[in-house]
Amino acid sequence: MTDFALSRTTAEVGDRLQLLLSLGLEIERAMDAICNNRVDDFEESVANQHELGSRLQSITPPPAGDAALRRAAGQIDPALAAKLRAAAVSLQQLNRRYAILLSTSSQTVAQMSSLFRSYRGHIAQSSGDGLKHQTASWQV
Repeated sequence: MTDFALSRTTAEVGDRLQLLLSLGLEIERAMDAICNNRVDDFEESVANQHELGSRLQSITPPPAGDAALRRAAGQIDPALAAKLRAAAVSLQQLNRRYAILLSTSSQTVAQMSSLFRSYRGHIAQSSGDGLKHQTASWQV
């Protein structure tokens, strides 16, 4: 095995680790944006998530025919490999929470949309013979 193969594989594992950590931060940022009704921040975070996901996909495992790289992948620093596994598990857990938040938020938006579509009330003019104020009514 060559030192080049080991250094290449170690660099790829380091890159993957950094991308996983960055993706986790972006998901947390998106969740915060949802909770605080910051649509612009949410949209920016989603765009960043797409970019990070694309970059993660570009880091591919060694090709089947590259025996030196496959052997090097097995010799990655155990501490780095453990950090990578921990980051992947953490990202999976965070992604589950994100999915639940998105689902709940989508349901809430659908309910609010339905609520506001059913608005039928109006407020009469405040001038004239008598003040006629009608209250708002919604169907839930």
